[in-house]
Amino acid sequence: MAGIFFRRIFGQYRYYIVILLGAVVGSLMANLVIDDITDKIGMFNDDFKNAIMSVSLDKTLYLRYILKLRLKEYICFMLVLFTPAAIAGIYIFMLFAGISSGLMISVCIMNMGIKGMFIYAVCLIPQYIIYAIAVFLMVSYIEKRQINIKKTVIVIFISLIFLIAGILYEAYISPFIIRWLFEHISYCI
Repeated sequence: MAGIFFRRIFGQYRYYIVILLGAVVGSLMANLVIDDITDKIGMFNDDFKNAIMSVSLDKTLYLRYILKLRLKEYICFMLVLFTPAAIAGIYIFMLFAGISSGLMISVCIMNMGIKGMFIYAVCLIPQYIIYAIAVFLMVSYIEKRQINIKKTVIVIFISLIFLIAGILYEAYISPFIIRWLFEHISYCI
């Protein structure tokens, strides 16, 4: 009876479970394995806050940087999805996403206390929800194993629209929200 329950739960939520497991591993790495991680990463500390407050951002250059970075990740992800190792690649991708999230959340909390979680959420969640939709579309299509050219082109096109929307949000809207948040962080929490 318990085996059926766990098989059903793991079947429906397997990617979420892998991300959560990665987040736990990343948090343990940040807290137990890596010495002085807050100094080594240097993100979300006072120097980072001061740099964010004083930086003058060239929007066009930043957009090109984000576009190049995200398209490279997207193409690598697509190449993995259309190989026989697609499912294993998805699990590795999700595990890596969880580990990096766990590391960053732990570092944010170590540097800023509970405010760090709020800053982490504001910095990443809006555009990463859009990116997650693009990934979800591709993964759910590949899992059906009913691949034809017309449907593949449509799914790739729709996921590219979400990817570009996330890139535009990350390049143009997110920097202003982050700067505003750092200006008013003492009032947030």
